[in-house]
Amino acid sequence: MVRRYGRCRRGERLVDATPWGHWKITTCVAGLRASGLIAPMVLDGPMTGEVFQAYVVVVGI
Repeated sequence: MVRRYGRCRRGERLVDATPWGHWKITTCVAGLRASGLIAPMVLDGPMTGEVFQAYVVVVGI
C-alpha cells in the first residue's frame, strides 16, 4: 500500500514516486470455534461462490 499523505516544509510541494506493479489478491478463510481456528484455507485470487461451496463441501460444515 502506498501512503496518501506526506510531510514537507511549509510552502513547498511534496512530490514522490510510487512503485508500479501488478497487484495480487490473496484471500484467507477459516472457521472460528471457542478452541481456536479450524479449517484455514488460503486462495490466490478472490473468493467466489463456487470456491466457497467447494470449501464447505471439503470442510464438511
